[in-house]
Amino acid sequence: MIPSTEIQNRLRSAWEKDMDTVTSAKRWAQLKATVKDAAKKSKAKDAKQAEKLELCIYSILILHTYPRLDVNVSTHRNHLLKSPFVAHPKTGNICVPILDIANCDKFDPDGVPNLKDLAEEINTSPVAEQKDDAMDVSETDKPNKKQKIEAYQRTSLKPYIDGFEKKFLKGLYKTIREGFKKISIENQEKAAMVGDW
Repeated sequence: MIPSTEIQNRLRSAWEKDMDTVTSAKRWAQLKATVKDAAKKSKAKDAKQAEKLELCIYSILILHTYPRLDVNVSTHRNHLLKSPFVAHPKTGNICVPILDIANCDKFDPDGVPNLKDLAEEINTSPVAEQKDDAMDVSETDKPNKKQKIEAYQRTSLKPYIDGFEKKFLKGLYKTIREGFKKISIENQEKAAMVGDW
């Protein structure tokens, strides 16, 4: 990836000497510093080489950190990174969380919702009161908010989204709230100590 054999060899020999003690963070910092230094030195002599050196840092970042889709998920290191509710580009199957971990062996990956089926379910299901902010005024002139029905609630994706919210998001929200509460208490205590309200 580095367009200079001399820099590649210099870094490789430095890393091989301290293989057990140098962390990946130190190696990355050393790589960036070495490449940037070489780019500055070569700017006057060869502007194209300097530009290649400057851009190689970004190429390395994208190559090693950007999520990729590939056909050979299990045979290559750059495999598909799973996120909940993403669609597979070829099959259209939705990546859903396994809700019953105790019986995960019974999970059928071919039985998950797919984009075509979801579109059909949305188009054929009776439309309940749609999500909008309009107010419905009854005979007693008391405004009642319309019932909010999300599109996913009319599809086979509903149990997976509900399960994801219950088993993952609720706990996450609780942790975040507790963190904010702790920070707030600490800030109040600091304010009390210095008299800064």
